[in-house]
Amino acid sequence: MDLLQVKENKIIDSKGNPVQLHGTCIGGWMNMEDFINGYTGSEHALRHTVSEVIGTEKAEFLFDRILHYFFGEDDIQFIKSWGATTIRIPLNYRHFEDDEAPFVYKESGFNRLNRILDLCEKYGLYVILDLHAVQGFQNTHWHSDNDVRHSFFWHDKTYQDRFVALWEEVARHYKGRAVIAGYNVMNEPCVNAPHGDFPHTFFGNYKPDWERMNRIYRQVVEAIRNIDPDHIIFLEGDMYSKLFDGLETPFAKNLVYSSHNYTAAGFGPAHTREWQMQKQPAWQAASIGIKQCRKRNFTNTKGPNLLKNIMFLFGSGNLDPYIMVQQMRYKTA
Repeated sequence: MDLLQVKENKIIDSKGNPVQLHGTCIGGWMNMEDFINGYTGSEHALRHTVSEVIGTEKAEFLFDRILHYFFGEDDIQFIKSWGATTIRIPLNYRHFEDDEAPFVYKESGFNRLNRILDLCEKYGLYVILDLHAVQGFQNTHWHSDNDVRHSFFWHDKTYQDRFVALWEEVARHYKGRAVIAGYNVMNEPCVNAPHGDFPHTFFGNYKPDWERMNRIYRQVVEAIRNIDPDHIIFLEGDMYSKLFDGLETPFAKNLVYSSHNYTAAGFGPAHTREWQMQKQPAWQAASIGIKQCRKRNFTNTKGPNLLKNIMFLFGSGNLDPYIMVQQMRYKTA
């Protein structure tokens, strides 16, 4: 497999040919989510409760077997048979680091992930590594393994340092590994609602903190690049990857901006694939992020043609697999 790169607004292989990334998200595996796995609550709270009921040893065995059988070679073969080129794997930091032993990394998490990477390599399926649950919680919801509805990450340097250090460890493990399409450093950040998504702090009243977000993005990208100069790095917008107008212009090589947009295929009434593609295609919803950038551009832009040289990736884990991760190419008028 070729190590993918970004050239202007395209993802390319080693020969310069454009590569279309399309596939699905393996939600519920190394980051368990209630609506996917069928339980109520956050993953770490569930694990704690089960451990109290049946004992630590049995609980560890139970969850180990769940993860082992949840996703495997048959699934990868099936996804590849669709014509997919990639999967996105959400990761919970707790598989790689314990809160009571910060900066000490667990090989068990990497070993579990490596088993799937080897299989994806076998079948020619690229993998995006997505840190879905970040130390201190990057948003206030269950999908970041948050059971307290407060987001501590953005205002706590210790959590931020652990986040950066974990990505350095990931980069050390996977530098040069071509099966990995790139590193999605943080899923659905929400920077400026630390105490919850309430009407007075969210929706139309939300106020991004672009300085804080850009500063932390620069920090983690620089740390990864010091170890792994080659892999693509995916950066998401604020407010659950919907807002982009205050993000800095690309400040390093091989950056891709990723937008999440939830269409009827995920949270609305059921429709046929034909309806999705004809009436509400993924690019139509995803264009919201582009429109923001066209209207206001990114911070420190030099002119109206900026978007000709920016790579965007659109999708979310809840869309129809045929349209889930769409590489879209936009040009300014």
